[in-house]
Amino acid sequence: MLDGRRSEILRSLVECHVRSGTAVSSRMVLDHSELAVSPATVRKELAHLEEEGFAVQPHTSAGRIPTALAYRFYVDNHAAFRLRRAVQSRISEFFSEVQLELGRLLHATSRLVSDITRLPTVVVGPRLAAERIQSFHLVSLQLRLAMMVVVTESARVLQELCHLPAPMSRREISNMEQVVRSHAVGSPLGVPAPPALAAPDGSQNPFGGCLREVWDALERVALRASDVYVMGTGRLADLWDDLDAVAQVLTVLERETTMLELLATDPGTTIRIGEEIPDLAEADLAVVSTSFLAGSSRGRIGVLGPMRMNYGRAISVVERVSEELAGRIGS
Repeated sequence: MLDGRRSEILRSLVECHVRSGTAVSSRMVLDHSELAVSPATVRKELAHLEEEGFAVQPHTSAGRIPTALAYRFYVDNHAAFRLRRAVQSRISEFFSEVQLELGRLLHATSRLVSDITRLPTVVVGPRLAAERIQSFHLVSLQLRLAMMVVVTESARVLQELCHLPAPMSRREISNMEQVVRSHAVGSPLGVPAPPALAAPDGSQNPFGGCLREVWDALERVALRASDVYVMGTGRLADLWDDLDAVAQVLTVLERETTMLELLATDPGTTIRIGEEIPDLAEADLAVVSTSFLAGSSRGRIGVLGPMRMNYGRAISVVERVSEELAGRIGS
């Protein structure tokens, strides 16, 4: 743990580097800090920070830049940030005015966060299997074909074709719809059918294999991966000077599985910096993400950037947006 003065010098070092992107001199650190000390004292403290792994000096004549360890200390101790009123109003107005189904809402949210933070943004929809069914409908299309329409508690509309093993009239489809609805509504998508209904034994299940097909359709829907929305990839070249770093981050964003692994699954806000990111320990990369509630399930909002990102702003934006988004979904 750093003492008060050294902690303040580290804060100044990080914030100066985030702002300038260059090595920071002791004079810059002193001018940005709130310390009444001499430049010699600052140089001495910076040397101690370097010895302790919080800073490096690219060249003997240059200033210093923070390490991943310094950013971690900064985030844990100094990253408090208050959004400007104009930004708060922009977020609130967006969610009070937008009228979109969930998928389009999440896509629009990813654009909003990227526009505000100027960072690539990832929004992951809630896991389908955990969402509860709010309404269930079967629409007869042909004698052996029906369309299943499910609306979840987060207002997600899901459709799946049911290829029926036997012809069914519209009345029979309607009767089967009532049976499924009585058992499915209020339950999670991933819950299997009650054995008595799923087994085509002709006693409690007068619909035979047709009912089995409907439950199979529900299970197929539940197994779908969460929707992922990415915005802001065009900002990569502005954030990283190294083209190899740009290519590496772009590869991450293009691989959905890798991208999902970047975003923590725990509730609440998580910040991963440098070597804390699995399989990308050598990358100049930081990820700030937080969860949002969608009914009984959770989605996630995250931003990616170089380690010298403005953490306070990124944390404040994703947290405020997650609160507004959860409120909009739940309204």
